[in-house]
Amino acid sequence: MLARTIPVNIHYRCTGHELQHMFRDGRLAAPVVDAEHAPLAATAASSCPALRRVLVTGGEPDAASFPSRLKVAG
Repeated sequence: MLARTIPVNIHYRCTGHELQHMFRDGRLAAPVVDAEHAPLAATAASSCPALRRVLVTGGEPDAASFPSRLKVAG
């Protein structure tokens, strides 16, 4: 199995608009998000067509807050 991953640190004070910009322009396919910041990531995910999956760590994922086209795992 091969995973082509690149770690990208995102400052915890980023706004939804800034996250949308990073998700869209970075063509993220599967971000790893802390449960505390998952609601903000969910708002950014709606405008990022390249996203396919989201991995939520540090708590239970709330799949309902993400667009239905995404697979959400925790």
